[in-house]
Amino acid sequence: MNKRLARICCLALALAASLPAIPQTAGRYTIEFVLFRNDTDRSGQDGSATASLRSAETDLPVTLVPPVSRRLGTAASKLRSTGGYRILAHVAWSQPPAAWNSRRGVPVSALGLNVPGLSGNVILERGQYLHLGFDLKYQDGERSLQLAEVRRIKLEEAQYFDHPQLGIIALVTSDN
Repeated sequence: MNKRLARICCLALALAASLPAIPQTAGRYTIEFVLFRNDTDRSGQDGSATASLRSAETDLPVTLVPPVSRRLGTAASKLRSTGGYRILAHVAWSQPPAAWNSRRGVPVSALGLNVPGLSGNVILERGQYLHLGFDLKYQDGERSLQLAEVRRIKLEEAQYFDHPQLGIIALVTSDN
């Protein structure tokens, strides 16, 4: 019986050693995003049908990044010059990630955004992988638009979050 138990323990240790390590200290990341409104959408799709992620505000330390250090300026300029798109917000900040699946996010009010009708949280979570998400609500007159999505991302790769009337271009970089 002892030999069998020893084999099981060795197999369990070998299996545990072969699993990928989950980082315990994830460092800080810079998140930048451009939120824009599609004023030409005539699709008839209901932009309020998306359910909230039920995210919670976090108390993670946030450091705003000055406009001269932002990397999505060209994308924002192209959206402005194309016509039909209205830039609602362009902001960048640095923060540590929250724990995976905690749905703890930085409130847009903590980012210095003064956009009438915009509320919600931006979520950055780290488990085995890095995830970025938005749980935003935009009240435009009588229309209430909700953009709620979390997805796995790659660092240094621009992400596009789609919605019938809203869009987000986001970029996450490591501060390490």
